Amino acid sequence: MMKRLQFCLLAVLLSNPISHADLIHRYSFTSGDTKAVDSVGNRHGMLVGNAAIVSSAVKLDGNGDYVNLPGGLIAGLTSVTFECWFTYTANGAWARVFDFGGTNPSSGTGRNYIFYTPQSSAGTSRLVISDADPGYNHEEIIDHAVPPQGVKTCIACVYDGAAKTMSLYVNGVLAKSIPVTIPLSALDGNLAYLGRSLYDDPYLLGSIDEFRIYDTALTSDEIDSNYSTGPNVPQALLAPSQPSPANGATDVPLGTTLSWTPPPAPPASYTVVVADNAQFTDAQVVETSEPSFSPVLAYDTTYYWYAVSDYGTRSFSSSVWTFTTEAVSSILSPVPALNVVINEIHYHPDNNKESVEFVELYNAFTEAVDVSGWYFADGVDYVFPQATRIAAKGYLVIAQDPAACAAKFDVAAIGPFGGKLSNEGEKLMLCTAAGEVIDTVDYGC
Repeated sequence: MMKRLQFCLLAVLLSNPISHADLIHRYSFTSGDTKAVDSVGNRHGMLVGNAAIVSSAVKLDGNGDYVNLPGGLIAGLTSVTFECWFTYTANGAWARVFDFGGTNPSSGTGRNYIFYTPQSSAGTSRLVISDADPGYNHEEIIDHAVPPQGVKTCIACVYDGAAKTMSLYVNGVLAKSIPVTIPLSALDGNLAYLGRSLYDDPYLLGSIDEFRIYDTALTSDEIDSNYSTGPNVPQALLAPSQPSPANGATDVPLGTTLSWTPPPAPPASYTVVVADNAQFTDAQVVETSEPSFSPVLAYDTTYYWYAVSDYGTRSFSSSVWTFTTEAVSSILSPVPALNVVINEIHYHPDNNKESVEFVELYNAFTEAVDVSGWYFADGVDYVFPQATRIAAKGYLVIAQDPAACAAKFDVAAIGPFGGKLSNEGEKLMLCTAAGEVIDTVDYGC
C-alpha cells in the first residue's frame, strides 16, 4: 500500500530525519567490553564482582555481582522511563533489576528510591517509588505477576510527572498504572544499581541485555514499538540501507523502481523523498508499506533521494543517495510509438467538485517510448514536456489536477491538462510532436 503525502511533511523530515525519542542513557552490553558502556549519554558504569559481558548481555551470578552506574543519571527530571530486557532465576525475594536512590549512612537501609524487582516477598513483581528514610515507611507500589524464570522479559517503568502517574509495562503491554504523589525530585540520586538492592537483599541471578533511560514518559505506542524492535539493535541498523539503484549510479532507465534493504526489525511504514535537487525542492514524497517506490523520472537528470523507517513515534533515516537517469535517445523508432494507446478515460467524476479527471496511456511495446512534445489534438489541452517517457509495458497518467488525482486514486500523474473531459462524451486524439495521429477514442458513444 502506498500513500501520497502533502509536501509540508518534507520540511519535518529534513529538519529532523532521525528521532531518538528523548533517550538519554543506553547501556547495551557488547562482548569484550570491561565496563557498562553508555552509548548515548557517555556515563559509563562499572562491572562489580564476577559480572561479565557474554553474548551481548551482562551475566550476574547472584553472589555479589552487579553493575554500578554513575549517580545523578535522573537528576533534574520531572518524568522518566526506565526500559530493560532481562532474564532471571529465583534467588530469594527482593533481588533488583534496577534500584536508584540512596542509603542511610547509619542504618544502611534504602531511602528515597525507585526500583523494580521481579519477585517480592508477596509473590509479585513490584515497581516502587519512595520518599522516606527508611524507604519502606512511605512507598507507592505497583504489584504484578512474577515474570517467568529463564525467559527474556522486557519491562518499561514510566513515571509521568505531568499526569502524576506511574505505570508498568511488561513485554510492550500495560500491566498497571497508578496515581502518585511522590515527585522525582524527592529521590536520592547518589546511587544507581543494576542487579543490586539499596537494602541488604539478594543479588539478581540472571542477565541484563539492555537498560535504557528516557527523560520523558514514553507513550504506549513508543513502548510497544521498542519492545517489537528488541534490545541491542544499533539505531543505524533501523534505517533503510543498500539502495537500488546503487548510490551514484548512472544511465538509470526511466522505468526504474527504487528499492532498499529493509532493517531487521520491520517498521510500520516507510517515507520516501525524491527530488531533482539537493535542497529537495518540489520533491516527490510518499508513504509506503513496502521497501520500494516507482517515482516519475525524466531523462538525463540527477536525482537525490532517501528513505525513512517509521516506527510510530520514532523514525530512522537513510543517507541521501543519488542516481542519474539515461540520456534522451537521438533517434526514435517510429514502431514503438504505434504501440501507445489511450487506455483509460476517467470523466464525469462522482463528485463534480473534484478535479480528478484523467487520461491513461499504455505502452504495449517491449521498449520505452519517448512522448516528448506529443499532444492531444481533440478533447483536453496538453503538450507533453520534454524528456517524458512511458516505460516498456508501462502506463502514464495525465491528470486534470495531479495532486487531487494522487490523493483520490493513489496514483502518480503528470499534468495538469487544460479544459475538461465532456460528461456527454467526445473524441480524444493523441498526436506526436510531428502531428502524426497515434490513437483516437470516441468515448461516451
